[in-house]
Amino acid sequence: MPEALSSLAIVAICTVLAPAWLGFGCIRAIGVDRSHGLRVAWAYGYLIGHLLLAPLVFLWLVAGQPVPGWLLPVAAAAAGTLLYRRARLRALKCAPKHAAQHEAHHAATRSHRLRSVACTVLPLLVVMVPVIDLMSRVAGQPILLGDESFIWAAKAKVWFAMSGDDLGLILRDYVAHPDYPMWNPLVHILAFASVGDVLHWENRLPVQGFAIALLLLLSAALTRRSHPSIAAIVLLAFGGTIFALNARDSGADVMLAFATLACVDSLLRAKETGDAVWWRLACCALAGMLACKNEGAMLALLVLLAFGLQAGLRLLRTVPPKRAIRHALWLLLPVAVWSGHTQLNLAYGLHNDLLTATDGRGMVARIVHQFSDYAPRVWTFFYHYCIDMARSRWLLPATAVAAVLVLARDWRRVRSNNALLLAAITWATVCGYAVVFIGSNAASLDWHLQTAFDRILLHILPIATLALAMMIWPRAPAMPMHDVATDASPTAGSP
Repeated sequence: MPEALSSLAIVAICTVLAPAWLGFGCIRAIGVDRSHGLRVAWAYGYLIGHLLLAPLVFLWLVAGQPVPGWLLPVAAAAAGTLLYRRARLRALKCAPKHAAQHEAHHAATRSHRLRSVACTVLPLLVVMVPVIDLMSRVAGQPILLGDESFIWAAKAKVWFAMSGDDLGLILRDYVAHPDYPMWNPLVHILAFASVGDVLHWENRLPVQGFAIALLLLLSAALTRRSHPSIAAIVLLAFGGTIFALNARDSGADVMLAFATLACVDSLLRAKETGDAVWWRLACCALAGMLACKNEGAMLALLVLLAFGLQAGLRLLRTVPPKRAIRHALWLLLPVAVWSGHTQLNLAYGLHNDLLTATDGRGMVARIVHQFSDYAPRVWTFFYHYCIDMARSRWLLPATAVAAVLVLARDWRRVRSNNALLLAAITWATVCGYAVVFIGSNAASLDWHLQTAFDRILLHILPIATLALAMMIWPRAPAMPMHDVATDASPTAGSP
């Protein structure tokens, strides 16, 4: 037991605190300052920190683990400290210039912050404490069953312990769905590297950290764009969905849900503030979506398509071509992630079994062939899922009903309504997943639905929650002072 506790403490320091601190320093260095709040800083910090560490861990593996693995989190912590100190020095230099402006802003908002703290912090704690309790209940249980064992932990163990020409063969024989992206296994491997050995339960901890980061970001996004009381209610409802059960596992579904929420929140902040840093963070989140699961490709495409259709024409009219090209270059980051994942699978002969032809049919042919039989069964299952209070807390059907009411009340502002945009992303995702199930090549459709439906709808549940709150009682986001200063310039860093 003492060894287990010490190992857990090492993993907590090296794979939760060190990446979070690295990301926190990066966030501060690129301009996400105190005015955005600690929830935003730590949530995005956790995302960016693990995104930065993942390729370093992979290079460390490919190079044959040339140095002790604990040096990776040590280097991350050191880099985070340097970045944070740089941001602090820059803030101190700018402080005299904006001191009076910031003081007036804080005086005007102090009373508002005090009034809303009960509707912000307390609901977050009410949701977070039971989630942490669920995590603690499985903390000492070995990862033996389910996707967290057969897919994610298994892939991490193979990459950490094996090498050579037989790696592809071992992956195909030992790992379920070996073609899945590498971000989640690399998070596991960071835990292995930190203690210098394969672990069997401690490696859950850094993946569970993504669930806490998701709650922090969802809370911040809700209170920014909806009335605090509505934000509290929908956050509590979200905490009672299947999210809580998935949060305790070390699979990649919560990671994908978090990266998707971060991408959407960043794009909304880019529109609201005109600050280019949010576009860059959105591209980082897109890379995270593609690095989580294969489903991330569809989600990334839908998010970019939805925001592009809403804002594309306006940006073409208002953004100078050079700046548009400069911002477009950030899309090379998710493209590089997708390309690297594809090349890695080709190198080791790994294939997506859902796209594999069965009975001579590929996926498109299966969708056409099975549509009349499978489509009613898929949508019937989804209907029963939506009305099951214990699973979804009615968030998905409530989002659809609210969207219809908003459309009926103010259809002239459909194109500029961000809440309707999020609702459209939600239901486009639902339809996309329904089509995938219709093309299922599983021996039993019912088995496929029962084992996968909860997890895949979790990917979009935070977006549905945010959309619902914004439709019930929206409010204009209060811009931080540096955002106000940025917006004052007609050429501020628009995304």
